[in-house]
Amino acid sequence: MKRWCGVLLATLTLLTSVSLTSAVTFAKPASASPIDCMDGNAYYSRFDGYYSSAGSPTGGTYEGASADLINNTAPICDTGTQDPNFNFNYVWVMIHQNNAAPGGSAHGYAQMGFYRGYAQPCGYFTNEYSQDGNDTYHRYIETRLCLDPYTINQYWVQFVPTDNYGNGGIRMNVDVTIMGITPFSPYNAWNPATYGPFFTEFNGETKYLGSDIPDTNYQRIEVQQEAGDAFTSTLPSLYDGCPWPNRYQKSTIANNFFAISTGGQSGYHYC
Repeated sequence: MKRWCGVLLATLTLLTSVSLTSAVTFAKPASASPIDCMDGNAYYSRFDGYYSSAGSPTGGTYEGASADLINNTAPICDTGTQDPNFNFNYVWVMIHQNNAAPGGSAHGYAQMGFYRGYAQPCGYFTNEYSQDGNDTYHRYIETRLCLDPYTINQYWVQFVPTDNYGNGGIRMNVDVTIMGITPFSPYNAWNPATYGPFFTEFNGETKYLGSDIPDTNYQRIEVQQEAGDAFTSTLPSLYDGCPWPNRYQKSTIANNFFAISTGGQSGYHYC
C-alpha cells in the first residue's frame, strides 16, 4: 500500500531526474536517414501494453493506476503521408470510463506519462484527460523539462475525494509532484454504478506505424481500490489489447513488471 494515499501531495518546481531545456520549435527534424511513416496507413491509435476492465474484489471499481517507467525515447517517422499534430510516441498509465457508457470507446479518461512529438528532441512529462465522449482531449506537455534517457520516475493517476471542493477528482502525478487535476469527479462524470467499473490501462502508444514505441519497462505496477482509496500491488487480470501490429512487442506480466519495445516493420497483428 502506498504511504501517500489520502494525503495532499506537495507540488514541486523541478524533479531531480530531468534537466532544463529551451522550448522547441515546430520544424521537420534533421535525420541521418528518413524514416518512412508507411504510406497508406492512416493515423489511428496503436497500443502496446495491457488493460483491465475488472471491478475491485474489495467492492466497487479501481480508480487509479501507477507504474515506474524508464524515460527512453524512440524515433518519430518524418517521410511520407503524415500529420505532424498526430505523429508521436507516448507511454502512460490511465483510468477511463467503461466502454458500456454512451460513446463506447470514445470515453472519458485521465492519464499520466511521457510524450515525444514530431520535431521534439526528447520526451516530456505529459498529462491528459477528457471528461467524456463529447469532450475534446486536454493535453499538457511540460516542454521545459527534457527527460534524460534511462532515468526512472513513478507515473500515476490517483482519485482524491477532497479535490474539486469535496466532489473528487483525478490527480495526474509524477513521483510526489501533482502535474494536473481533472475538473470533474469520475464518479459523477462516468457513473460506474450504471455503466460498470473503470478500466485501468498501461500502454505505449503511437499513431503511425513508422514511428517507434520506446523500449521501456513497466515496473512496480499498482492499482487504486475504491475501498479506502488505497493502492495495492495485487493486480486484477490484465489483458493484451490485441489486435495491434506485431511490430510493437511486449513481454508477459510477472511480478508487477512487463517490458515493451519496437522491432521490425510488420503491420500484421498477433491475433
